Amino acid sequence: MEMDMEAEEFHGIFQFAADIDDDDDFFAQTVSKEERAMERMKKENSIATYQPKFLTGGYNIPIEKISNIFFGSKNGPNAVKQAIEWYYSVMKMKDNNILTKDQEQNIKLYKEISYQYIKDCCDKYLECNQSKGKFINEREILEIAIRCLVQMDRINEIEPYVERLDPKEPGLFAFSGKCYYLLKQYKKSLQIHQKYCDQRRNDYMSWLDMSNIFKDINNIVMNKIFTIKCEQIPDLYRLLYIICFVKAYKLLKANKLIKKTGYWDTVISKELNPLQKIMDENPNYEEIVEQTLTITPENLDKKINDFNNLLNKLFTEEVKNLCLSNDQIQWIIKHGKATIRESDLNDDENETSCLNIY
Repeated sequence: MEMDMEAEEFHGIFQFAADIDDDDDFFAQTVSKEERAMERMKKENSIATYQPKFLTGGYNIPIEKISNIFFGSKNGPNAVKQAIEWYYSVMKMKDNNILTKDQEQNIKLYKEISYQYIKDCCDKYLECNQSKGKFINEREILEIAIRCLVQMDRINEIEPYVERLDPKEPGLFAFSGKCYYLLKQYKKSLQIHQKYCDQRRNDYMSWLDMSNIFKDINNIVMNKIFTIKCEQIPDLYRLLYIICFVKAYKLLKANKLIKKTGYWDTVISKELNPLQKIMDENPNYEEIVEQTLTITPENLDKKINDFNNLLNKLFTEEVKNLCLSNDQIQWIIKHGKATIRESDLNDDENETSCLNIY
């Protein structure tokens, strides 16, 4: 029973999606589900015999039968959830053309399974759960629905699902932050990432995501400035981008030195090289970070006010999404220094979090 619970947990948040595809557009996954399961079980001194569902078979519940099965027994909702997770795994395998003809023939709903079909199944599950009084946590189903919409390039439709997420676990903070970034709700995305980093301060991916927020806003402003030939060139968000990027780079590089597992070797070999290339092309980045982090509160307030005034001058409706709060910017200055202790990187809780997310 204990092994089953562990397996179910590993299928939970952040696990069922993108495990088949090493180049998932939404969340970079560099290690297969089986490898991550084995790594985690070795860490917890478990017997590493667990075989993920996508290797041993799946569940086949046609969408028209979801309601009957959901309400039919105590385990009905879980059976439907497992079927939806199975469909998503199959769809990722279809995308990557890794199934043999025999394997395709053994999947009863193979021809019907698509991102739209899976999303419709998610909606049916959510409808049943609502009518039952929402007695089951919906987070995995909401996440799959969001991922399906992203895969279909329908980003503008994910917001209702994202708003229904109730992040109580660190992995969901990171997921929600990425979703709001896709929706270009930069302020909310940054707020969630910072809340996540308060719990998992050595997650390089979240710092990389925050760097992209500042880079995007800075690029929008710079493009507008060059269009109207504005003489005032603010550098605040460029500096914040560099701080976040350098911290992400240093966290990842530190993990390369400290963590001696096959899992991290695989992750780092793929993730570090692009960051290293940018650092090599910008040898002054670390010096810029050191200078910026010593800025006085008065000078920081002035930079923030100057940038916000420029936003109000250049933009109208977009300004709410582009204007970040003073507290959020001060948080970056406070936590931007990449002081990394070996004890932090070897901490069991941080290690487990990294395994869950990546």
